[in-house]
Amino acid sequence: MSALQTSWTGLRARIVGRHLLAPDRAQRDATLLERALDGLRDDEVVLDIGAGNGFLTLALARQLPGGRVYALDLSTEMLQELGDRAEEQGLQRRIQVLLADAQAVGLDDGCVDRVVCSMLLHEVPAPAQVIAEMARVLRPGGRVVIKDLRDGLAGRAMVRVFHRGEGTRPLGVAELQGLLADAGLEQVCVEPSGIHLLATARVPA
Repeated sequence: MSALQTSWTGLRARIVGRHLLAPDRAQRDATLLERALDGLRDDEVVLDIGAGNGFLTLALARQLPGGRVYALDLSTEMLQELGDRAEEQGLQRRIQVLLADAQAVGLDDGCVDRVVCSMLLHEVPAPAQVIAEMARVLRPGGRVVIKDLRDGLAGRAMVRVFHRGEGTRPLGVAELQGLLADAGLEQVCVEPSGIHLLATARVPA
């Protein structure tokens, strides 16, 4: 089991899970939700990388009566909670959980219409590999939506307190722009939003 896998189990998973489902989460992440759902067709296939206990996964699944969300995470506890919530809301048939590494998601090339990824890149030592994997699984014209910590005093402090993994760190605007472009994505837009970055990009059609 990897360090990232074990960091989201037990008491920590329960504490962080409550924060991820706090009543004000939809308000705090209103812009992320808007961009994740923007232009979504009801038959799309979406990959949620670092799905946790399902904030984005469930919001997407509600809009996909003819589609599917792949919810990928390394935490069995988070995915179990996500599955329980999906069943409670009658969404289990629209969601497939994947216990897998973000650098090797186990899906075929060009099989999803969009990828969403919230608060994961700063936890991995090789974010370029994760972004390359996003680009690989997207169909032509497919879209990426990312939220993550922004490089700066606050972002670095959060990484030191919560993650401390070797090589983990927040990304700057220009760096994330470069990683997305290097992966072959276009229409790259990376915007600072407080201590976070919000990014969108597309695979060439």
